Amino acid sequence: MKNLLMIDKRLLFLLLFLLGLASAQATTSTQQNNPSVEILKNSLALTFSADGTLWRVLPTAEFVFVDYSKDLGLSYSQPVKVNKKAKKISAWAENPPAIKVTKAGRIYILYYADEQQKSTSYFSYSDDFGRSFSASKLISDHAATAMHYMDKMLLDKQDNVHFFWHDKRDQDNNAALGAGALSLYHAKSDGADKGALNNSLVAHAVCSCCRSAVSLSSQDLPVILMRMVFADGARDHALLAQNTQAEWSVPRHISDDHWVIDACPEHGPALAIDEQDRSHLTWFSLGNKRQGIFGSGLNL
Repeated sequence: MKNLLMIDKRLLFLLLFLLGLASAQATTSTQQNNPSVEILKNSLALTFSADGTLWRVLPTAEFVFVDYSKDLGLSYSQPVKVNKKAKKISAWAENPPAIKVTKAGRIYILYYADEQQKSTSYFSYSDDFGRSFSASKLISDHAATAMHYMDKMLLDKQDNVHFFWHDKRDQDNNAALGAGALSLYHAKSDGADKGALNNSLVAHAVCSCCRSAVSLSSQDLPVILMRMVFADGARDHALLAQNTQAEWSVPRHISDDHWVIDACPEHGPALAIDEQDRSHLTWFSLGNKRQGIFGSGLNL
């Protein structure tokens, strides 16, 4: 049974990959529904909902659209605008949009726009099967004064949505580590419009150009694998987790590759957690001690 489940998951990932390739050429299909939609390159986001519907995020120059397919990508619905007011939409390979769908059918969208800070992150949600979306809300409470990017969106089993991002607001705390060290922040929302999201610091000294990996423990709490900048200049990986008091553990140094580089590695890690709370990690390194792609299994 476990082997069958693994095969099913692999087939699902392969299907998503192939659909992504097809969707990269989906401008023609989408423009048949709405000729004004011209999708930005390298910016699509895809997910399946529990009922098998394939959902897409389609960023354009001034608006973000969402559509869906009931036939595995052969045809799509009319695209619906997420942001009602035109913005300069930002989308690039290391800062893509994201979409999550809860078991109850709520659709969460994460996207970026160039505002007072480049690539300012927003989220919006829909409770009517994507026919309309809530007013877009800023994720960072320092959005006007501190650049933030590489957001990750994580949906827990209670259908709360978690955001994690690299933030420049604490430059004094990271100055001794050089220009490549930022802080990692977190915010959690149930999707309701309750004003600004409560931002909280996860850790300083995160490598500015490497996307962090996030997953959930068996207790439904976030776990993060991130590349950090250590005091000796090494850019190695650390694992940390949130407890029931919403506090974060001390980062656990898990890759002693000693990659010392005064530049951006631009390689984020990957993380998966099984039912026994064993974390499975992979990462790339060109360290002084070893080079290559590595994997490890650790108990939380």
